This record gives sequence, C-alpha cells and structure tokens, in this order.
Amino acid sequence: MNDVLIKILYMISCIFFIRGIKLLGKTATARKGNFYSAVGMLVAVVTVLIQKDVMSAWSTDAATWGGNPFLSNGYVWIAVAILLGTIIGAIWSKKVQMTGMPELVALFNG
Repeated sequence: MNDVLIKILYMISCIFFIRGIKLLGKTATARKGNFYSAVGMLVAVVTVLIQKDVMSAWSTDAATWGGNPFLSNGYVWIAVAILLGTIIGAIWSKKVQMTGMPELVALFNG
C-alpha cells in the first residue's frame, strides 16, 4: 500500500485520539469522546493490518489448515478474536453494577 496513504491514515487516527481525549474532559461530551477514541483505535488497527508484510508470520498454506483456504487467512482469525472479545466485553459490562466498575476495568486491562 502507498506509504503516503498509510501516513494519512495514521494522522487521521491521531486526530480522532486527540479530539476524543479533549472531549473526555467534560461529562456532557465524555460519551462522544469515548466514541471518537474508539474510531481512532479502529483506524489505527486497520492501518497496521493492511500494511505490507504484517501477516507474514501466519501460515498461508491451506494444507496446514486441512486444505481449507478460509482458515489459512490470518485476517479471519484476527476478526474472530476481535468479535469474540467484543461480545464478551459487552455482556460483562452490562452485568456489572457501577460499584464494581473499577474491578471490571482492571480485568479488561489485564
């Protein structure tokens, strides 16, 4: 992929992060700031994944995966992991009471 486009995408990601952090300063705009920061992270992660040779460590040989070319695609495994983490995180965050929120944040951050 074009290096200029990669740099532009990283700059867009930075703008979203900076704007998101700025909006987190007030309770009225904190939800929007969280959203902007999440969009910035999404742009950054997608940019890293589309860069050249990021997936070179993954085996792209379909024979390794029982002849299934779908399973030999590293992007599929990354998408499955992100989707699984999103589902688990959404379920847990809906079940916890506000008094238990610090413990949940600590659990999510490892």
